[in-house]
Amino acid sequence: ILTVGFTPKAYVVPHEASHIALATMTRGKSATEEYRFIDEGWASIIGSGFAGYKDKYKDEAVSVASSEMKKGNLNFKTVRNWTKYFGNWQTVKREGVKRNYDAYNVGASFVYYLIDSYGEKKYRIFLVALGKETDLNSALLKVYGKLEDEVQKEWKNYVDK
Repeated sequence: ILTVGFTPKAYVVPHEASHIALATMTRGKSATEEYRFIDEGWASIIGSGFAGYKDKYKDEAVSVASSEMKKGNLNFKTVRNWTKYFGNWQTVKREGVKRNYDAYNVGASFVYYLIDSYGEKKYRIFLVALGKETDLNSALLKVYGKLEDEVQKEWKNYVDK
């Protein structure tokens, strides 16, 4: 189901459509709690590209991720608990339902880190591996030859620079 709200449609339609493509590549895992940060991060990058502010968005995403890192929120434990970190995305937005939209930027910073460090082709291979492997650690090891802890450290260094 695609939902198009009040955001500029040049952004939101590609953003929402990318969820479908990503779910296909990851065999549905990208739409799960554990991988939602990757899904929303990639969708935000795609949407910003179609809306014409891809380069500006990268700067924004990494800057917000840096602020979130200072709060202790730039780690796999936090981002893989999407409902707690972002908020309950499955509820209708109403008074009292809090959402942390900075979580999208943190997810995007992880995607940017992988693409800038290893290339977009390898990133696409990683997405397919997410669908085949049992967990994030296995997919990272298979594609990048690194365990979660090492990737998390590199991600933080990327954001810090």
